[in-house]
Amino acid sequence: MISKSAESLLRLLYREHIHNKDGKISVMLKHIADLEERSNNDELLFKDTSKGWKSAA
Repeated sequence: MISKSAESLLRLLYREHIHNKDGKISVMLKHIADLEERSNNDELLFKDTSKGWKSAA
């Protein structure tokens, strides 16, 4: 079963692909994928301080 929001997005992507190969939705999703890929490749380092966790970078 697919959620209504996922189905709507798939329908929009399909319509966009048929009418305009590189529309706004596709560009936005590619941008999000690029950001996720970069964040998944980065290592996050933190240190414990008296005021809580702080970035070690």
